[in-house]
Amino acid sequence: MCKFLRYFFYKNFAFTLCHCWYSFFCGFSAQTVFDPMFISVYNLFYTSLPVLALGVFEQDVSDKNSLEFPRLYTPGLKSELFNIREFIYSVLHGAFTSLVLFLIPYGVYKDGVSANGFIVSDHMTLGAVVATILIVDNTAQANIFVHIPIGPLSIM
Repeated sequence: MCKFLRYFFYKNFAFTLCHCWYSFFCGFSAQTVFDPMFISVYNLFYTSLPVLALGVFEQDVSDKNSLEFPRLYTPGLKSELFNIREFIYSVLHGAFTSLVLFLIPYGVYKDGVSANGFIVSDHMTLGAVVATILIVDNTAQANIFVHIPIGPLSIM
């Protein structure tokens, strides 16, 4: 559950803060960097499958051991696995990721004019590139979060 919560906060901060960084460059005009359809289906299609796979396939201990050793649940009851420190780490991780995911494509596409005067990029191109990198990063991070040892359950 702790891994799920960390990933959930991470992916949503990485997504949301891209809008905040973009607002600095569009004069706070309420224009979004992403296509409205992408915003609508981000949590529904793009990032729900890694979370569902994490919840279904990841198991720390077997059913038999979880019933035989109820002390395994004490770290969760004492908030040792997910606490304010883990939440702040997830927020900072998401903020740093969103900053990198937005600023690099923005730096590449900001001028958008080729040598012969044709426009080679626009707002939608920037949004599509940032969205694609965000989805690839979120899927990779879901795999990383599965393999991070957390608390006393990581040694079993």
